[in-house]
Amino acid sequence: DSKYYDFSRKIINDNIENICITQKSISEWVSVLSKIGSYNTIKSELENIMVNFRILYPNDLSIKIFTELILKYQPRGRK
Repeated sequence: DSKYYDFSRKIINDNIENICITQKSISEWVSVLSKIGSYNTIKSELENIMVNFRILYPNDLSIKIFTELILKYQPRGRK
């Protein structure tokens, strides 16, 4: 509902600049959305982020485990 929604969606979906994102940035994003209970957004958009961005992380397995834990336990805020 933000005035930046369409612009942000275009960046995520097109990623013409080949943007990279860190696992820490994803963690912070999950933290903010989980504080307000937006688990549906996390669930639906996390996959888009994983597919459309180059993620900088320790290894392939770490991001897989991270994603599985988020979806399974639905952490709230900083937990």
